[in-house]
Amino acid sequence: MLRRVTKPEQLMRPKARYRCLGARVLVAAQFVFDDVWAAWILPVPGKCFDEEVSHVYAEGSLLEAPLARFLFPEFADYRYKGD
Repeated sequence: MLRRVTKPEQLMRPKARYRCLGARVLVAAQFVFDDVWAAWILPVPGKCFDEEVSHVYAEGSLLEAPLARFLFPEFADYRYKGD
């Protein structure tokens, strides 16, 4: 059986995250490649953010890098999509 080998630096990097902006807007960030991340924004119904976040990744608008870095400083050591 083959096992995936994880680099030590990958164990320490942040996982996918989301933040609420008001009651009905979510921003979400995650890695799209090994060391490249992106963040998206989308209005949502605001009933259950844990369930609605998948729609942000699928249908949201890509945030510009400066705003994404401001909202998700834990990703600051990694390259942003489009840089």
